[in-house]
Amino acid sequence: MIKLRLAFRNIMRNRRRTLLNLSMIACGLTAIVISRGLAHCLIIKVEEAAINTQYGHLQFASQKFWEGSPKDRLVTKLIEPEASLIEKVKAVPGVKNVSGRLSFYGLISSPDGSLSARGIGFSPDQEKPMNESLLIIDGRPLTPGSKFEVIVGSGLNQQLGAKVGDSLTLMGYTVDGSVNAIDSELVGVFQTKVTEVDNSTFFISLPTAQRLLTTDAVERVVVRLDETAKTNEIRNQIQALLPEHLVAKTWTELATFYQQVVDYYKVQNLMVEVVIMLLVLLSIANTVGMAISERTGEIGTVRALGDTRRDLVFQFMMEGLILGLMGGALGCLLGLTVTTTINSMQIMVQVPGASAPVAIEIAPLFTSFRDGILLTSAMAVVASVVPAVRASRMKIVEALKRNI
Repeated sequence: MIKLRLAFRNIMRNRRRTLLNLSMIACGLTAIVISRGLAHCLIIKVEEAAINTQYGHLQFASQKFWEGSPKDRLVTKLIEPEASLIEKVKAVPGVKNVSGRLSFYGLISSPDGSLSARGIGFSPDQEKPMNESLLIIDGRPLTPGSKFEVIVGSGLNQQLGAKVGDSLTLMGYTVDGSVNAIDSELVGVFQTKVTEVDNSTFFISLPTAQRLLTTDAVERVVVRLDETAKTNEIRNQIQALLPEHLVAKTWTELATFYQQVVDYYKVQNLMVEVVIMLLVLLSIANTVGMAISERTGEIGTVRALGDTRRDLVFQFMMEGLILGLMGGALGCLLGLTVTTTINSMQIMVQVPGASAPVAIEIAPLFTSFRDGILLTSAMAVVASVVPAVRASRMKIVEALKRNI
């Protein structure tokens, strides 16, 4: 206890220097909290967008579909899963709903012109999360049981020059290779905030897509779950129910962009933390070095009074630890204040590849605060070791001369 009190008093000798170091540590911890919290929120948004608007939690399709080339005929990739199989999949604990999906590339035409686009046929009643996650900026979403209705991406609609209520012609190749077309009413314009999707995609109901392509089959079956965390476990259960020619894949296997985002932010956060820790290390090492230079005579005195080298090193390490913990506590308060302030400001930024500005959100993660305190405290202790060991090796007589 005496050692602890002595270490604290030594830290407070030069309050200006101590305040500077505490500020350095606090700002470093705040930077860690912000970088991790921002990355976490962005990853969650990408995850939700991937699951809700594209992949669901799981999909199963034929091996030909997963491995085939875009040049392969559509008919070779389609499946007609038996009703009994669908019921077995629905009965798996944790499965929320199961629905077929059919996508194709074709032409969409308005009175002002025609464009090549990707059409996706899905069941609005079975895939409610997908239907509800599409931000409708004009008109309404597809309704259950709707036929000959279409909703188009904002960028695609801008190129078509169409308005809600207009009749659009959808054209595509049927499963036997002939051309077919149907007229559909434009009932809504959606925005996913992903430029590539908004500029080239339209949605129709699954029965409409099947009628256009003259088939009762689907290209894949989308499975949605109650909990994302159980995706891999349920995927294994569903795969065991499927015949050999069908293969189930998780959304993480399909969403390659998601994994790229995760890997990018892992590297970015690591680099930020390494730079911050180096700054803290150099700052504390400089402070301890200056303190040792000023207290050389004192070091000689305590060594002459019987303190061992180990005692001296321990004393300076304790001072570094206290400095790290105090800076960490201050950093937690600063980090929480900054994240709360930024979140309340609703700052909008234009992200590359996004068709609309995205609000900056920072999650005040407990793990960020915990790891930040541990890292800064550890760096403070490590930074104290080298100058402390150097001080412990001073000759007592030489150190005592500083008192004269």
